[in-house]
Amino acid sequence: MRWTSTLSLTPESPRALADVMLAIERDLDGPPDVLILHTTPHHRPLWDRLPSLLADRFPKAALLGVSGGGVLADGTEAEEGPGIAVLAGTLPGVELRTFQIDTRSDDSRGDNFAAALQGVPVDRELAMVLLADPFSTPLRPLLSALEYVFPSATVIGGLASGGEKAGDHLLFTNQGSVSTGAVGLAMWGDIQLDIAVGQGCRPVGPPMIVTKHRDNFIVALDERPPMMVLRELFKSLPERDQLLFRSSLQLGVSEEPHTHHNGEDFVIRDIIGADAETHALAVATPLQQWQVVRFMLRDADASRLSLHQALSEEGARWPADSAEAALVFSGHARGRALFGQPHVDSRQVRAQHEMLPIAGFFGNGEIATGHDQIELHTCSSAVGVLRRRSGGS
Repeated sequence: MRWTSTLSLTPESPRALADVMLAIERDLDGPPDVLILHTTPHHRPLWDRLPSLLADRFPKAALLGVSGGGVLADGTEAEEGPGIAVLAGTLPGVELRTFQIDTRSDDSRGDNFAAALQGVPVDRELAMVLLADPFSTPLRPLLSALEYVFPSATVIGGLASGGEKAGDHLLFTNQGSVSTGAVGLAMWGDIQLDIAVGQGCRPVGPPMIVTKHRDNFIVALDERPPMMVLRELFKSLPERDQLLFRSSLQLGVSEEPHTHHNGEDFVIRDIIGADAETHALAVATPLQQWQVVRFMLRDADASRLSLHQALSEEGARWPADSAEAALVFSGHARGRALFGQPHVDSRQVRAQHEMLPIAGFFGNGEIATGHDQIELHTCSSAVGVLRRRSGGS
C-alpha cells in the first residue's frame, strides 16, 4: 500500500490540475487505485470535465470528489483563494466501489438506494467515505439507511460547502459530476478506517431535558421556557464567556433520550433562531421528547484540546507507524476564524502522525461513525485514519 497527498494553490485551473496529477505520478510507484479530490469554487470552470480528465489520466482509479470553501493537504490549509487538494493511493488487496445516490427521488432509501450501492458487500467490514450536498440531501434518513444496510461499515465524510443553494456544489465519481445528492466510496479487504473527532465546543450550564418541543423548536427545558434559561445562564457566566455567548453559542444534543452524557458525548448543533411570541428556541436538528441537551460555547482552546485528545486516543490503539494516510473534514467555522491563525487542525494531525499523507476540506458538516451510529457534526474536525488491516493489530 502506498499513499500520497498534494495541494495546488495555482489560480489557473488547467495548470493546477496538471500539477496535482503530475505529483501523483511522481510519488506513487504505479497508477493510483483511488483518488479523492477536493476543490474550491475558484476552479468551477473545470468541474464538469474533472471526472473525464482524471479518468483519461488514471483509467484504473476509483474517483471521488467534492467542492469546499477551503481545502487542505499536508499541514497546509487554503481557506481562501484557489485550491485543489488530493489524496491518492495504490491499494493491493483492497476492493473499491464508488457510488452516487440521487436524494431528490422519493425512493432514495428504497430501490434507488439499493441500485446505487449494488456490488458493495453487506457482510464485510467496510471503510466508507461519504460526501453530500447539504441543500438537497436529507442526511439523517440517509445515514440511518446506511447503518441498517451496512452495520459493519465505518464512515467518514463531510458536506460540500462554498455555495449558497442547491446546485452550487460539485460532487463526482467515475460516473460523472452531480451538484445534488450524495456520493461515496466503499473499500474492503486489507484496509481499515479509524476515526477521531474533535468537537470544538465546551459545555456551559448543566445538562437539561427537552420536556416540550415542536418539530425542531425547543418549547420547554426542564419545564421552563428556553429563553428564560438562556437569560439566567448568560448572567451566571464570566465576562469572557459572555462575549463568546453572543457569537459562539451552540447546543449539544444527545442522540438517545433519557441519557446523560459528559461534554464530549454530545453532538453539536447550531441554534438558528427563536420564536418571539412563544420564546421557543429553534435548533438545526429534529428533536425528541425527553432528549438531553446542553448549551455549548465554540472555543479555540477547547477545540485544540478536544482534537488532541481524540487523536491521542485513536493513535494509542495501534502501533505508532501503522497509519498509512488520513482524510480530514473540518467545519467551515474553524480554521483562521476560530483559532486566529491558519493550519491548526491539519497540523495537529501531522503532529500525531508525522509526514502522514493527508487531504480534506472545510465543509458544512462532518460525518463520522461514533457511539455505534453514524453521526453528523458541526464545528468539529473529523479525521479518518487509514491503515492496512493486516498490519493494524
